[in-house]
Amino acid sequence: MSETEAVWFVRSTDGEESGPLTEQEVLARWKDGRLTGATGCRRDGEDDFTPLREVEPFASAIQAEQAADQARPELEQAPDEPADPVQPAPVRRVDPHWVSKGATIAAAVIVIISIVITVLTLPGRSPTGDATDTAQSDDAVPSPNTVVPADEQPVVDPRSEED
Repeated sequence: MSETEAVWFVRSTDGEESGPLTEQEVLARWKDGRLTGATGCRRDGEDDFTPLREVEPFASAIQAEQAADQARPELEQAPDEPADPVQPAPVRRVDPHWVSKGATIAAAVIVIISIVITVLTLPGRSPTGDATDTAQSDDAVPSPNTVVPADEQPVVDPRSEED
């Protein structure tokens, strides 16, 4: 039999049979990845399928190709594989001591801001922070422009007024 005779049949892992194929067609399908060493094959007239890696002339071709693959430098890789896989960045751990210090400093800043706001909004302070004299004695007479709330207005007995 010559290599150009179509005498081979192959069966894929899903059970699909194809052929008759020549020896060169079978090897070409194996090289392009459509067949593997575990793919079953048989000659025309045989009933049982045997893995390609166990049948001559395919077994020696598969072994020679695998030996050549192992001898190739690592730089030659399949086109779909990255030449240099991306490594994840190292995880930076934060010292818990500094986390607690940061929280303490933040709390202190909040307390200081609260105190400053409270002092600035105390009665008797203008928005600029200057002290104003708003304290009035009980017998002080308000100026005509001063608005006195109703509950603080003096009660006048109309009978005590002289006509």
